Amino acid sequence: MKGFDIHSALKRTSKKFGKAPGTLEYTGDYKAEPTSIIMYSFDTESFSENEVDDVQELNRELPKGKVNWIRLHGFRDISKIRQIGEVFDINSLVLEDALNPYQRAKVEDMGNYLYITLKVFEGGKTLHDINAHQMNIILMDNCVITLNEAREPYLDLILDRVKRSEGRIRGKGHDYFVNAVVDLIVDSYFIVLEGISDNLDDLEKKLREKDVKDFVGSVYDLRRLLTSVRRAIWPIRDIIAYLDSGASRLISDGIKFYIKDIYDHIMHLVETVESLRDVTASLLDLHMTDLSNRMNEIMKMLTIISTLFIPLTFIVGVYGMNFKYMPELDVRWAYPVVWLVMIIIAGLMLLFFKKKDWI
Repeated sequence: MKGFDIHSALKRTSKKFGKAPGTLEYTGDYKAEPTSIIMYSFDTESFSENEVDDVQELNRELPKGKVNWIRLHGFRDISKIRQIGEVFDINSLVLEDALNPYQRAKVEDMGNYLYITLKVFEGGKTLHDINAHQMNIILMDNCVITLNEAREPYLDLILDRVKRSEGRIRGKGHDYFVNAVVDLIVDSYFIVLEGISDNLDDLEKKLREKDVKDFVGSVYDLRRLLTSVRRAIWPIRDIIAYLDSGASRLISDGIKFYIKDIYDHIMHLVETVESLRDVTASLLDLHMTDLSNRMNEIMKMLTIISTLFIPLTFIVGVYGMNFKYMPELDVRWAYPVVWLVMIIIAGLMLLFFKKKDWI
């Protein structure tokens, strides 16, 4: 899974060691894309979309009575991000967090705006192609600002809903727009967990068919992905709980019902993650138990073979000493008799093992 590695997060964050708090520097793994700023303004009657060249003009051009969404993606031009902070009076520490894609999901109430950051999962053809990005949302009285290291497909889905005037998104305020974005991101986690569940079903089928090539590696990959998803989901409970608490004046009572619905989804996700973690651990335990049983069967068979040869080796050893005065050596039928005795001994031992259900 790309973009969500703990080692990479520590390595990238350590690069800022010694720098002053609020230093704006992109610390992600992805090549910084060109910075693009687009402003959308809409209500039930109209919709407009404008590419922003001069950041200084943004605050003056925000229409009143409409939902204003400022969408910034691409962190190559740090100066534009700094200007966004100056125009909208956004704390440099908030912008620093936005530029760090390994930031833990959280919500910060800065008085005149809310800063929300959470992880977004972008699926690939396989689980190894799943990417994790950071979604940064700043909610203000007169606008919503989103900052992303790359153009986020989930925001394109929101934009399509706005353009088609689908649902309530164009008839509500800025807080509902943020609620819609968060709800879509939370729902995307179900897609990831569905993929993990399908992979676990495939591994269980392979285990039953004794096709265990790379089994342990696959299980550990899934456990690592589940841990990453859990780390992304767990803090969102606190975000939703805060939005529902009424502590922020930017969240109206009219969307509390929708926030509670997201909280229900989060709890469902948490329970699903824990269940999948249990299934993963159970599969690994079952595999190790199967390996242990197979090893025990092999050791039992080797022990039986070794035990069969103990008396036979003794007899052969006695007559292999080649003493001159061993009367059996001169008997004509001594050789076949010794063979017959050894066969009888081996047969009796096998019958004894069979009676004891050892074989």
